[in-house]
Amino acid sequence: MLNHIRLENLILIDIETVSEVNSFDQLDADYKSFWERKARFFRLEETIEESYVNRAALYAEFGKIVCISVAYFMPEKSGGFGLRMKSFCGDNEQAILNSFVELVNTYYKHHKYVFAGHNIKEFDIPFLCRRMMINGINLPHKFAILANKPRNFSMLDTFQIWKFGEMRNFSSLKLLTKAMGITYPNDPIDGSDLNDLYWKDKNFEKICQHCQNDLISTAQLLLHFKGFDQLTEDYVHISGDYDQASESVLESALEDDSEKESDGISEKESDIDSEKESKENPESKSDKAEEESEKDLNEEEE
Repeated sequence: MLNHIRLENLILIDIETVSEVNSFDQLDADYKSFWERKARFFRLEETIEESYVNRAALYAEFGKIVCISVAYFMPEKSGGFGLRMKSFCGDNEQAILNSFVELVNTYYKHHKYVFAGHNIKEFDIPFLCRRMMINGINLPHKFAILANKPRNFSMLDTFQIWKFGEMRNFSSLKLLTKAMGITYPNDPIDGSDLNDLYWKDKNFEKICQHCQNDLISTAQLLLHFKGFDQLTEDYVHISGDYDQASESVLESALEDDSEKESDGISEKESDIDSEKESKENPESKSDKAEEESEKDLNEEEE
């Protein structure tokens, strides 16, 4: 399964979100009115205040991002794969988003890189784009194509893979890993706990760990789908210790990612590929850049 997908070219992402304010009462009159209209469609027996606490984090207009984790597979000498990961977490959503954009634009702009995750098509990617727009941040090139040519956006979604074409199926990440017999990681935190972890405890360490565990679980699913051995803790490398998003963390992340050169999957490969292509089909650099922006196709389609 997924024999045409190269794990080395996947950029795994996961985000954690919370409500933008602590409670419904803290919303201004307009936002209260907007939420009341939205809550009419939930069909659950809960008060308007409870619905906001339980569901606001699912909507970019009412929630915000408190953690983004990014990871990539590393080929190991044993023939299997390891996982290298970096997280941006904290109170400053704008700093988190800017760090993520800088990382993507610096290292993952080549068309061969494909975003991967669980339910990223319907949640993580749209939520990221909307919060960038709200914060006045320019979308990374790879995301900008969503506005004009969404079908050409490169992503691999384990949630969509598991549907096998069925429209009604919904399987959580924890359910899938349980069904596949995946035991690592064992995360005691549920997504419904995040609002309390943020607003009551300000426990960014647990929020970050939960985000990273979701990313490891997604990696385990992809390895299972492709028939590779499962990851163990020894083969998961987290770049740097947990810290809140800031300029210093961004610099650390960029330095850590530059070490990909030793893994044989650095951006230098992209430069070599580009030079070969330009020799075979000479054209101006600007024309080539435009062509690559249009060529942001999923390897799955190839």
